[in-house]
Amino acid sequence: MRYIILLFLFLNISHVQAMHNHDMAEKMEVLSSKDLIDSANCKDVIELELYGMVCDFCARSVEKILNKREEISAFNVDLDEAIVSVVFHKEQDIADEELDKIIADAGYNLVNIKRGCDE
Repeated sequence: MRYIILLFLFLNISHVQAMHNHDMAEKMEVLSSKDLIDSANCKDVIELELYGMVCDFCARSVEKILNKREEISAFNVDLDEAIVSVVFHKEQDIADEELDKIIADAGYNLVNIKRGCDE
């Protein structure tokens, strides 16, 4: 019985540690994307202003959609401002109409697209 309890405790601790490592990896990935966007030349970054993205689940669904696109090298979802910053791989892009469709398919409205250094 003592061995079963010890085994249970060991497995439980291992599971908690694995979950913690997974959460830290996700945070590091998001920070890496934000750092990449911050260091990118403004002409290489587009900002998508979204309507309807109001919770963490919303932000995660947008991240999931963007992760599937091969043209995108990095992105950052700012939930507070409802803005998604995107950097494309070199010499790749997505047309505004396609971005609108991608965001609409995710269930949100694309309010504005700011490309490059435009203020």
